[in-house]
Amino acid sequence: MIVWEDASTIGFAHNTPAPANYVDWRAQTRFTDMAALRYQTASLTGDQAPEQALGGAVTANFFDVLQVQPFLGRPWTREEDAAKSKSVVSVTPCGIGVLPAIPKSSAAASS
Repeated sequence: MIVWEDASTIGFAHNTPAPANYVDWRAQTRFTDMAALRYQTASLTGDQAPEQALGGAVTANFFDVLQVQPFLGRPWTREEDAAKSKSVVSVTPCGIGVLPAIPKSSAAASS
């Protein structure tokens, strides 16, 4: 399930919630838990030319909420889910998850 803000009055029926709203929703939810996701791109570099990859910044509990494990890498910890932590990358069959997470987009919820 995806939870959106309804901002139809300003033209955004499926508005991405502000980080503070996500924090409030998570504290008040009747779901078991909520996780946040924000799609973003990243440049992957190495020995060859950089390639752009589509990924997402997610909260530390993202994999737990979806009850999945990363395809490559590992889930991150709550300590790593901080703005000043080093980046952690996990690869899923659907893409790449990158931290630090900024819960600025759609929130996934589990019931």
